[in-house]
Amino acid sequence: MSTHRPRLLRVLAIAATAAVLAVSGCGAKASDPTSEFHYALNAQPPLLDPLLSTATATAEVARLMFEPLLTQDADFQVQPHIAESWEESDDGKTTTFTIREGLTFHSGAPVTAEDVEASLDRWMEISGVGQQFFAGADVEVVGDREVAVHTPEKMYTLLYFLSDPGQMTAIMPKKVIDETPAEGLTEFVGTGPFVFDTWRTDQYIQLHRFEDYQSPEGEPSGLAGHREAKSDTLIIDLVTDSSTRLAGLQTGEYDAAAGIPFDNSGLLEKDTTLQSIVGENGFNGVAFNKKAGIMADNTMRNAVAAALDHEDIQLAAFAADEFYDVNGAISLPGQQFYTEAGLELFNQQDPDLAKQLMEEAGYNGEPVRILTSREYEDHYNSAVVVEENLKKAGFNTQMVVVDWATLLSMRADENAFELFTTGWSVNAVPVTQVFLLGSWPGWTDDDELSQAMNELTFAADDEAAAEANDRLQTRVYEYRPIIKYGNKRTIVGASVDAEGVQFVPGAGIVLWNAHMTK
Repeated sequence: MSTHRPRLLRVLAIAATAAVLAVSGCGAKASDPTSEFHYALNAQPPLLDPLLSTATATAEVARLMFEPLLTQDADFQVQPHIAESWEESDDGKTTTFTIREGLTFHSGAPVTAEDVEASLDRWMEISGVGQQFFAGADVEVVGDREVAVHTPEKMYTLLYFLSDPGQMTAIMPKKVIDETPAEGLTEFVGTGPFVFDTWRTDQYIQLHRFEDYQSPEGEPSGLAGHREAKSDTLIIDLVTDSSTRLAGLQTGEYDAAAGIPFDNSGLLEKDTTLQSIVGENGFNGVAFNKKAGIMADNTMRNAVAAALDHEDIQLAAFAADEFYDVNGAISLPGQQFYTEAGLELFNQQDPDLAKQLMEEAGYNGEPVRILTSREYEDHYNSAVVVEENLKKAGFNTQMVVVDWATLLSMRADENAFELFTTGWSVNAVPVTQVFLLGSWPGWTDDDELSQAMNELTFAADDEAAAEANDRLQTRVYEYRPIIKYGNKRTIVGASVDAEGVQFVPGAGIVLWNAHMTK
């Protein structure tokens, strides 16, 4: 048994319509078993350890190699994965998970209860959600294929924490965990459909099919259901320039590519050799440095919020309103936790109020550094308008434009920025949003937010959870850990001969079934 005392201190039914979009063709022949599939990723992953990074690029690659205890389907509902079933005790403080029989790691070793225990230990110790919510939690092997999670109190949101794809409960061998340094994994041994081969920085990541892979059962839905590595080799080309990704699609160098510029959407539609996937992709915004500098002052953060025109920002980022909306809610309409509480403070478009708040805060022309990257063009284009809005209100702004990997490094330095641009996935429950966690860059630290998060996490029933969620979103708009611009969509381009490429809302690109039919 192991007890967690992390450095920092949530089963729901999500009524969301979260479509999974797949590239497919009618009457296509089976894939060549020795085929390669080339996918152009638009950002360099900072690392491939899914517990030490919240970067989308890391998650999209890591989920090909590693698999979680539980997962979520297209409707954000919890589904089995490494665990085939679970049972809750009468008092709700213990949940026992039964591991699927006969699973093996890429190394050939069987998956044991001790491996699952060690993996959950590591997740609770170093992931943002684990640190925030699992103080005092115990993980215990209670049978040959059974592992129990004990929590001090019944968690209304427990299963959603354990199935959250942002920093998944990646199951790996205990031996690997025991030998992993603090800097992160050096061996990438999981149970997923693909096995790690090599990573050439700034060039590509290569994986090959796991011949002994055992898929969960069921129709594919979101991150749940059947998986099959249909390509012998999967090559993830790291291509940060959007024009190069598009040209590679057109020439056939890439079979699919992320982050197609929105003003090129018409080109994809006209090209009979290509097809596009347009999917719900969370939301963009700016995160504040609340630990050091002038944005540690809540009044200054409210001044920034008052100065922004969200419609102009979204239009600059996404080119046409079919690719965005201007909605400030943390959840999507239709999800269980969608609420309009606090939205009277969203998209104020009031430069005069901004100036008044700046004066109240004693602003004296200190630089406001906006950290952004061109590798995500929507981030950069929105940052240009943010800077214009802030200058109009009287802020002394400085754009700091770097590559994405450098941005991820700089945003961990409290002396390097006032704002940074980024995006967030839509989650099943709002408390898993990383911008609410004190361990995430921006360093949220607010007693009222923490109280609302705990009230939702340990809610007695749906009504109490909804009330806590209203308080949570209202406090987000008062405290301003971030500014959300609105919801967004994304375009993934692919050859018409590609099948099995999925875009999953809340998670991103999924490639385990991807293959070429010709």
